[in-house]
Amino acid sequence: MLGLTEHWPPSSSGRPVNLRPELDSGDAQRLLMLALDNPSPTRLEEMTQVYRFLPEWHVYGYRIGGDVVALIGVQLLTFREGVIQHLVVLPDYRRQGIGRTLVGHVLKRHALHRLSAECDASAADFFRACGAAVSGLASSNTRYQCVWDVAQAEVP
Repeated sequence: MLGLTEHWPPSSSGRPVNLRPELDSGDAQRLLMLALDNPSPTRLEEMTQVYRFLPEWHVYGYRIGGDVVALIGVQLLTFREGVIQHLVVLPDYRRQGIGRTLVGHVLKRHALHRLSAECDASAADFFRACGAAVSGLASSNTRYQCVWDVAQAEVP
């Protein structure tokens, strides 16, 4: 198993949504700022444009009521392979299965066979709990490669 079924769906009564049409909204901009670790206005605008106009880049959110409380950004490398570029859940909504739901949503929505992410140690723990194979990057003691290989696991 990919480990994404344990909290599927999350305990909050929300749902994944396509954020591309809402990239200029306050919620989407705030989440993108968090994902980019408080970037310059120029960098924030650049990433907004990447998600808006590049067809291989997709951005989804998790909406509870009228609020978007999480964001996942994915770049499709091939028809069946993607890379998580950004993933953030607002602090008050963490540990409720929302991040896990967004990862599962991307895997299913794009029928991916392989999904990966490069991250730090705390995110590696999250991805490991979601069923990803985690390994340290040879070039770094603090960065990790996380991979879901759907060919070797069942999709939730």
